[in-house]
Amino acid sequence: MNSSRQIYNLQEIFNELSYYHNSPIDLSTLKEFLDNRCVQGKFDRDVFEQLAEQIRLQDGKATINDFINIVLKAQGVLSDKLISAQQKWEQNHNNLAQYVEKLNQLQFTEINNGFQNSILNIDIQEGQINYKSGGLLQVRLNCGTQQYLTKSVLKSQALWNQTYEFKINYGDEKIDVFLLDKDIIGEVAAYTQLSVQDFIDQSEHDMWIELADRISRIPKALLHVKIQWIYSRKQYLQNLITQTKQEIEELRVQILDHKTDLNLLSQPFLRAPKRIDEISKPNQPVIIQSYSAFPQPQQLQEYIDRLLRISLLLIICYFLITSLVNFERCVFVDYLVIFYQFLFYQKNHKLQSLLHIKVIIGMLVFVIFADIVWLSIYSTPYMSDLNVFYDHPEFFLHKYTVVISWIMLLLKIAIIGFYIHIYATYPDKQTQVYDQQWQSIFGNQSVPRIN
Repeated sequence: MNSSRQIYNLQEIFNELSYYHNSPIDLSTLKEFLDNRCVQGKFDRDVFEQLAEQIRLQDGKATINDFINIVLKAQGVLSDKLISAQQKWEQNHNNLAQYVEKLNQLQFTEINNGFQNSILNIDIQEGQINYKSGGLLQVRLNCGTQQYLTKSVLKSQALWNQTYEFKINYGDEKIDVFLLDKDIIGEVAAYTQLSVQDFIDQSEHDMWIELADRISRIPKALLHVKIQWIYSRKQYLQNLITQTKQEIEELRVQILDHKTDLNLLSQPFLRAPKRIDEISKPNQPVIIQSYSAFPQPQQLQEYIDRLLRISLLLIICYFLITSLVNFERCVFVDYLVIFYQFLFYQKNHKLQSLLHIKVIIGMLVFVIFADIVWLSIYSTPYMSDLNVFYDHPEFFLHKYTVVISWIMLLLKIAIIGFYIHIYATYPDKQTQVYDQQWQSIFGNQSVPRIN
């Protein structure tokens, strides 16, 4: 379900509480409304408190629109977490199957030689140099007779991303790490020593190691490395299997928690919203917040419907007069405006398409401007007595066109006045999904997005 549809559905539900979605409402009233809409029991208090904490309250009150935005944001965050957990759960299941298969293959092929000919991998990533240096830097790794030297880099670009392998036979070897600087006599700027036994768990160790001056022991640099020592592939796979099973179980619990939270959050919105006639039935326990400064929702809707009927009659007159003017003056733009206005009355439902009213007002402004320009040019010569002795049917037709055009201009002004009044009368325009689409397109206010 897209965001606009979700917003519309929630707005329809909260219309049972109030039609004025931008007016502050007590949290207790909001909580009672959500309790009444829950299919089973009351709305979860922990969930409600977490939602309330995310709202900017005004004197302990919140607007319905703010609450809707927070609900949508919470649903989006929980849905993303659920999808991510499910994807990780599936990936871990696939990894587990591969580990088990590899372990079965090694059961009868791997010979236990202790640490003999095992491999320790060191990946030199980057460095942080904490002293002044303008020379080229290198990292040297020593393990017994084995030695590696990285490429040379500048202090400002201390990146290596180089991997080296050491053969380990006894398990008690030491790895000497030197930072070499061409600007320093003897070149050794900092040093540290690593013990192979520190990596006996066969896991990958992603770590920063500290290198210090060999004499003063003052820290000189940090080195980002990844180190892994694998001496038994069978044991390594067994550890991976155990770890993966634990992760699968943790993910299973996370998935259940996310589903539970989503279900609790959706409880008040599972039932379909009630229609206006259902809300208005007597002896029905529905919470409707009253505002004495505004007409009641039913009366307001009837008033707007009357305005729409009157404006429809004016549009029909507009169409007839446009047809009369068309004998002398081409008015294709007016026909386009009339067509769009009739389309509005066919597609509109409970005045949900306030965006159409804005478009119609804009089109009417354009054709009114065109009429004013045309009449300012042709009214004086066609209506004056300069050609009183010129008796010709075309002169009468010009006069007829000017008179009808003036009538049509006044009619357009009346129609645009009705539409502006209708739009201004509607109490809570921000609850209309089409109005929010307008603002999203033209940048006045973005449709709520989920972080």
